[in-house]
Amino acid sequence: MHCPWYRVRTNGRRRPTNGAKIGDIVEEFDFDDWAMLYQHDPAAFEARRQAVLALELAKADPKVAVHARNALRRLEGQLAGKDDSERIQTSMIWMAASMKLLSIRMQDLGETIDRVKGSVA
Repeated sequence: MHCPWYRVRTNGRRRPTNGAKIGDIVEEFDFDDWAMLYQHDPAAFEARRQAVLALELAKADPKVAVHARNALRRLEGQLAGKDDSERIQTSMIWMAASMKLLSIRMQDLGETIDRVKGSVA
């Protein structure tokens, strides 16, 4: 799905610099575009953010989407009423916790693969 806030990055060249071929639809986050929108029209930024989150959740497996929606709801509840610096701090704490959990799960996966390889060999 091509969204107007994603674009193929070309840096003025005929070929995109991100490995895409001309004509490919590449969905890429444009931080500067989002930042400008936030500065000039916070309501439009929030509407876009909500739309992107809804699209991403709609693409997810239903079992995953339920957990993701619940986590998003909890995070947004914690962010409500906070200023930008507090929102950033809270979001960073959540991101660090998520990375820690991902690391643990990756380690568990590696150990499981090693056990399976050992039992097959």
